[in-house]
Parts: sequence; C-alpha cells; structure tokens
Amino acid sequence: MMQARPKILALYPRLPSMARAAGEKTAFKFVETLHGLGHRIVLLSFAFNGYDEKDYQALEPLCEKIVLHPFGSGEKLANVLRGWHLSPTLAARRSPGFGRLIDEHIAGCDLVHIEFTELLPWACHIKRRYPEKRVSYVAHDIVFQKKYREARRHLFLNPWRDLDLAMTWWSENRFLACADRVIVQNRKDAALIPRHRERVRVVVPYAQTAASEDSSVPPPISGRYLIFYGAMDRPENYLAAISFLRICWPELRREFPDLEFCVLGARPHDRLREFDGRDGVTVTGFVEDPNAYLSGAFLTVAPITLGAGIKVKVLESLLSGSPVVAFPAGAEGIDVGPREGLTVVEGYREMTAEIRRALHGALPDRGEIRAAARRAFDWGITESFLREDYR
Repeated sequence: MMQARPKILALYPRLPSMARAAGEKTAFKFVETLHGLGHRIVLLSFAFNGYDEKDYQALEPLCEKIVLHPFGSGEKLANVLRGWHLSPTLAARRSPGFGRLIDEHIAGCDLVHIEFTELLPWACHIKRRYPEKRVSYVAHDIVFQKKYREARRHLFLNPWRDLDLAMTWWSENRFLACADRVIVQNRKDAALIPRHRERVRVVVPYAQTAASEDSSVPPPISGRYLIFYGAMDRPENYLAAISFLRICWPELRREFPDLEFCVLGARPHDRLREFDGRDGVTVTGFVEDPNAYLSGAFLTVAPITLGAGIKVKVLESLLSGSPVVAFPAGAEGIDVGPREGLTVVEGYREMTAEIRRALHGALPDRGEIRAAARRAFDWGITESFLREDYR
C-alpha cells in the first residue's frame, strides 16, 4: 500500500500565479508539483489591496483550502514599526492576524512550506510554537546580497544604511537557522549562506520555454535587433536599460545604423518610455508572447548590476535560443558558458566590444543554446527533490 504524503501548510506573501513575475510562476509550479505528488495543501496568503480572482481560481483545484489575509499599506507600516529592529523587508508581513491563521490551520499539517524572503520570519514563529512541525523554506534570493549591491551604488558613507545592512545580515541568518530545510535555486545562493550548508539543498527555478522551436511566425521586429527582457518597473531592470541606452547604444548605433534595440517587459518606467521610437529603440510594454521577440533577436543583453537571485528572464532568453551578453549580476546562478550562449563581461566597455565582436562574427548554434539551458534547468530536478525530501 502506498504511503500517504504529508499534508502541507503552504505560506505565501501573495498568491502564486502563472500570469505574474518569474518568482510567482516558480511558486505556482511548486504548488502544482506538490499536488501532483499527492500532497494535500492548505495555502495561506496575504492579499495586498485585494487579489486577482483568476489567480485564486487557478489554485483552487490544487489546494484543499485557500485562506487569504487582507493586507494594506497601513498594516504594512504598522508591522515595520513594530519590527523596528529588523530590515523592513523581513518585518513588513509579520502581521498578528496572519499568525492567528497559522495557529488555526497548522494542527492537521505535517510540513510547513514557506516561500519568499518576506515570510522567512514565520519559520521562527512556527518552530517556537510547534517544534514538532517540519519547516522548509524556499529562498528566491538572499536579501542581504540585494541590499549590499544597492548600498555599493552610493559614494558616501551612511551610518543608517550600514546599520540596516548589519541588521539584515543578522536577522536573515537568524531566521534561516529556524528552518529544517533551506531550498535555494542556484549554487551561488547556497554559497552565500555557508553557516547553513548542512540544511541547504539546491533546486532549479521554473522558466517558460517556447511552445515550438520552429515557429513560422515572423519576428515582430524586422532586421537585426538586440533585446533586453525583464519586468521594466523594477529598478534593477529599468536603470540597467537606461544605462545601456546612454553608454553602449550610441556607439553601436553609429557603427551599425540598421541595428535596433528592443526593451521587452511589462510596466516600463516613465523614464524608460522616453526612449521609445528614438534611434531604433522600441519599448514594448507587456506582450502576450515574449518568445516571439526572444527567438528573433540577434542576441540578448543583461547589463544588470542590482538585485539578487537568479535572473529567470536571462534563463528564458537562453531557452529560446538567444545568445546572452550579461554583467555578473545578470548571469549569476546560470552555470553555462560562452559555448552554450552565455558570455559574462565586467563593464559597459567590455559589453559594447563583445556585442560588436558578435555582430562581425559567428554566434553559437541556437539549438545547442536551448539544449544546454534545458539540461541545466530541467524542472524535473526540482520535482525529483520534492518527491524524495517531502516524505
């Protein structure tokens, strides 16, 4: 007789969704995979200023129960003030009402599955009150690294910023120590938390692949074009795009006057929209089929210097067959090399030179790029881990 899989209490800062950002897509795949493995799931989530009914309906068949905690800016501010000794990222969702929901639903669950940095503090709450419960935490990034990169952009010393960095490092490590299992999505993140190495396991994020490698649909942009793909309301993306347009693009455009540049991604910042339609630049906003743009691009650029965690949009570019030239922050956690389509450069001058070299020379085979990315980031790796570890 097959042994029953543990019942899971799953905690999320927002509803997992295949219609939202890369992290929410990976979160949805975790829920879908756990359901497919036979787990019963009780899902608790914050609902910031309401929720999307379509996201709720997509999750309903996968969960035994979904409970939402209404959440607004006032409660968020109160939590930050109450948790003054913590980084705001870690304090913002420590709502007493959410704690009561956990207390109400944890009794029949054997394992607690927590995702995203915002909910990491609940690992300690649960282990203090329910030490017999097994807690697994899925890290989508390491928040200290994100804050450290932001701090490095400033030229002047700031004691408050330095204090926030120290508090973030201390509190993040303290909360990580409460989880029985820490799941990261690349080896780089595992190396950032060495004191927890015995409990850390590495899986892969979910990345969407092209429905067809041999699409007959022509690319939306004619001629040769470069592309930068990401959520363009996020500072690490729109600031990177603006810097590329100001530093690299004028030189490339002078040498290759027929070359175009496409900024692909939802909700582009107003500062970025100003470039649309000028000097061969297209700022698309949201598009239904990003792969149509990616698969037709000459190559993808990722001049990212901020943020943390694996950049799934870079991975999706590789999965579409597009070669990528990236700064280290844009390529970290993606363990493929130039022969598999990913070239890492250290600065804007090197990026311009590498793009120029590619435009004058040959690129890796697009089929080989796709194959290498699929081998390294097959969702089956994560599914196999969950099958063995969540027993």
